[in-house]
Amino acid sequence: PEYRRVVVRLLNDRQKLEKDIRVRVRAPVERAEILSPDHLSETTPSVRTHDKSWEISIPELQTYDLLAIYLKAKGESAQAIP
Repeated sequence: PEYRRVVVRLLNDRQKLEKDIRVRVRAPVERAEILSPDHLSETTPSVRTHDKSWEISIPELQTYDLLAIYLKAKGESAQAIP
């Protein structure tokens, strides 16, 4: 809580490269970061607002990733992130 961060574990049991995975969050997201032991070409997630939630798009998932979601502090503007 002190870092306003939520960590989500993503696990792909099929071992087939998955693309364009989406995670929806019902709190204002400041930024997201992927931490992966896999050697992937695309590791930068995109964040955008969708209705009253924020959607994080993960470009690729091979086996295992951690998705760190940093939330905005209360009182910060809840504008869309480009």
